[in-house]
Amino acid sequence: MYLGVLTVVLGWAAFFQTATLALYAVFLFGCFHTFIRLYEEPFLTREFGNEYSEYTAAVGRWLPKLPQEPAA
Repeated sequence: MYLGVLTVVLGWAAFFQTATLALYAVFLFGCFHTFIRLYEEPFLTREFGNEYSEYTAAVGRWLPKLPQEPAA
């Protein structure tokens, strides 16, 4: 959802060719990132415990992690 909002705002910035909307997208990213780190992740850790910790180790916060090669 967060990436969807950022994509829309960046699309508007590109379509209307305005730096103001691009700066707004940067501001939104900062707000989203702060909210996720300070509220959402601690809440989910308390709610789901070790299961959420394992999930966060396997996926990226903003972009997917690339698959790891199995150890030989």
